[in-house]
Amino acid sequence: MALTLQQLRVLVAVLEHRSFTRGAQAVYMTQSAASQHVRALEGALGTSLLERVGGEVSPTRAGEALAGFARDILRLASDAERHVAAL
Repeated sequence: MALTLQQLRVLVAVLEHRSFTRGAQAVYMTQSAASQHVRALEGALGTSLLERVGGEVSPTRAGEALAGFARDILRLASDAERHVAAL
């Protein structure tokens, strides 16, 4: 399974808000849908990306690494959309 931009958006939002509920709201989806996106990423990569402790979410080492790439990828995708739209 390939990683999707939506999955990466969800991961970044959940990490930025340190909560599945608030992260899901930031990307206009339910907490359940956000959880499914993160589980799909974890399944595709074969590793845990987030630690869930006491209602707060924090990244594992793998999650922190992927989040850095995800931010870059999302920024490039946005730049590409703007560039093509301007042509």
